[in-house]
Amino acid sequence: MILPRTLELAAAICDRYARSQQVKERARELVMSFPFRQGKSPRSVAAAAVYLAAFLCDERLTQKDVAKAARVTEATVRNLSTAMRRRVNPALTDGFHETCGDET
Repeated sequence: MILPRTLELAAAICDRYARSQQVKERARELVMSFPFRQGKSPRSVAAAAVYLAAFLCDERLTQKDVAKAARVTEATVRNLSTAMRRRVNPALTDGFHETCGDET
């Protein structure tokens, strides 16, 4: 199934980069609430969720690191995390890519 696999991948990415439990929980929430999971790679959704969760929890994690861990492109992480960002309160994510320190 797509959802369990996506959740497993998100947890694995968090574990690889020693992210806090808060990031792991936030990534899970993002995966569960993202309505466009169908038709998207579980790796892509997991990577975007972890990247956005780290940002929302004030933990630095680059698109490059997340993309490498999930074996997707940085553009995939960037584009899908932007779509996810629009689903959460935009006031919480103003300057999303600018403040994450990525070369976007």
